[in-house]
Amino acid sequence: MRNLKKELYQLIRQDESVFEFIQESIGDGLSFWDLNQPEYKWFNNSFWKALGYDSKQFENNLSAWQQVIHQDDLKTILGMEPSDWQILNQPKPFVARFIHRFGEVLPFECRKFIISDESGKPIRAVGLLSNNSLKSHVEIEISRTQKRLKETLFNLGDVVMVLDSNFVIREYTNNRIEEVLFPEDDQFINKHLKDVGLPEDLLLTYIEGINHAKIDGFKSGIEYSHSYGEKNEMYSATITVIKEDNGKVLEIIISSRKITEQRQAENQIHELSLVASKTNDLTVITDSDGFITWVNTAFEIQTGFGVADMIGKFLPTILLGPETSKQTISRVEKAILQRKSLSEILVNYSKNQKKYWVEIQIDPVFNEAGHCSHFICIERDITNRKEWEDELAATKEILLETNRVAKIGGWSYDSASDTVRWTEVTREIHEVDRDYVPTVQSVLEFYQDGESRQKYFEVGMNAFQKGIPYDLELKIVTAKGNVIWVRTICKVEFENGECKRMYGTFQDISSFKEVELKIIESAKLLHNVTDQAPGALYQYKMKESGEFEFTFISAGIYALTGFDPDEIRQNSNLLFDIIIEEDLEKVNASILESYAALTRWECDFRVQITNGEKKWFRGISKPEKWEEGVLWNGYLQDITSHKISEGNF
Repeated sequence: MRNLKKELYQLIRQDESVFEFIQESIGDGLSFWDLNQPEYKWFNNSFWKALGYDSKQFENNLSAWQQVIHQDDLKTILGMEPSDWQILNQPKPFVARFIHRFGEVLPFECRKFIISDESGKPIRAVGLLSNNSLKSHVEIEISRTQKRLKETLFNLGDVVMVLDSNFVIREYTNNRIEEVLFPEDDQFINKHLKDVGLPEDLLLTYIEGINHAKIDGFKSGIEYSHSYGEKNEMYSATITVIKEDNGKVLEIIISSRKITEQRQAENQIHELSLVASKTNDLTVITDSDGFITWVNTAFEIQTGFGVADMIGKFLPTILLGPETSKQTISRVEKAILQRKSLSEILVNYSKNQKKYWVEIQIDPVFNEAGHCSHFICIERDITNRKEWEDELAATKEILLETNRVAKIGGWSYDSASDTVRWTEVTREIHEVDRDYVPTVQSVLEFYQDGESRQKYFEVGMNAFQKGIPYDLELKIVTAKGNVIWVRTICKVEFENGECKRMYGTFQDISSFKEVELKIIESAKLLHNVTDQAPGALYQYKMKESGEFEFTFISAGIYALTGFDPDEIRQNSNLLFDIIIEEDLEKVNASILESYAALTRWECDFRVQITNGEKKWFRGISKPEKWEEGVLWNGYLQDITSHKISEGNF
């Protein structure tokens, strides 16, 4: 004969589903407890369902069990000695009380089977739980569910009406809609729908919706508007027809809501979505936990990822790469967790691993209840700006070094705060510490006492009071006592007739001054030499257009021609006008030849000076290429006596 009992035991060991079926079908709960480690205790799904819970809500351990057992019974069980566990093996069950999710105290009959080790020490406990009061509890829950459903029904809309099959209103509630369209009390009860004073167009709309629900199924939706005064409100209604199995109408439920604000919000959202879809900024929308629900076209183009690629991704984990700052990502995650706004700059990577910089602004959006419904993230590509900033930083470094080499600093004065600011190079010129803070008075005292200080004070007052800029070369005495020449330049910002700001540059020009003084001395020496030289030294320029001028001519020209050098510089034709006509063509031809070939110009020619005296002149000069033509440096000499001795005069 087949041993079915043995076969069943074997199936239970081999096929877990058999055990699952049995343990879910026995009583109202099954438990298994490790008595050596009491924190480990398992209850099956049936137990948790009997108490109104989903087993997924709990970690299946002693802590979860302790939350639902009556505290007095818990103390009793936890106070038992190991030897007491054997008592639980008795056929008579003991009773433990558990707390249902809705608060009721439910008594469970608990039968325990204690498993002991070889020494007789209890090590495991198998429990079977049953409760005969669960049926009454189910009835309570059904009653509560009906109440909740009714409560839910009457909260679905701003106005809810329940009509019988004859269109007579049996139940009515008004939660929010203005009294001008629907009254707030229950005066509609037991009245026919057409007798409650609704506008005719609204009444017809309701009837049409009810007919659609009867014919097309059990539900229909309608929208309508109602104007009163200067307001026009939009409403939405859901009409549900409850029928018996034979099709007879039992009830008609009309749930109406005012949707004016909703439609306005939808229009705004539509407009915003259009803007977001067209903007060049990358726009990302997430749910309340930061998981992406939508990205705009600019995001797709920039990153190479489409909406389908991004939906469900956690915002802080997208577009990362080798140079993305982990600290920045951590701050983004923290802002999402805390439902706070955040602005950051970070490196992102597109689908093809192209690196780019973005400036992101993440903002939570809260609903009417104050709960975060989603996040909006705007990302602006600032790669070019970042490159410019890096380049600017490098340029500023170069500029600072250049200014240091050229000894050019900057300064400014803000009249509102009476504050003077110096750049680093300006402090170096004054030979003060880097943390030195200048004042208006201390700046004045750096200028050498006497002419320099008096002049600086005068131009400074004119700049402050009248807005007159200045550019001066003065002497200062540095903090270390060195006397140097400086060039100080000032610009003035005036507003409403008052000085708002003064600023400018400050340069150490001591080395230039030394060169300038040497140049002045050399110029004086050269002037004396040229004035004492026989004849006249000159510089002559001719442009490609044929225009010409004497840019320099020494004082010796007066002895030769009777013309002052300034007269010649102002009217270069004066020298050509005194050339005797027979020689003028020769002179012009020789100049043009020298111009074309850049060869030495040398020519003897006759002139008749202003007093009528005739003389022979010799001109010699060396040409050189000039950006607009040719330039000659040379001299004119009176050779009249030489020509007479040759018999040529």
